[in-house]
Amino acid sequence: WPIPQGAFFIPNAYIEEAWSYAMSIQEGFVDLLKHPNTGCNHDDHSVRALWDLGPSAEIPSLTLLDFPCNKPACGCNDND
Repeated sequence: WPIPQGAFFIPNAYIEEAWSYAMSIQEGFVDLLKHPNTGCNHDDHSVRALWDLGPSAEIPSLTLLDFPCNKPACGCNDND
């Protein structure tokens, strides 16, 4: 990530409540990213990601091809 970050794991049973709360208090000061942890870092941080943007109003650039799942023998489907 090109910007400072913090991360929290939230169980599925509480994700909607936590997301609603985070959006209600963030007041545009931070960028929020909600994504699943399916084991596919590439898709979890891109096509399955949901952003609530703060001051930047622009999704931060990510180097998706640098995720471990894009390295030989580390991919999501390598054991299929």
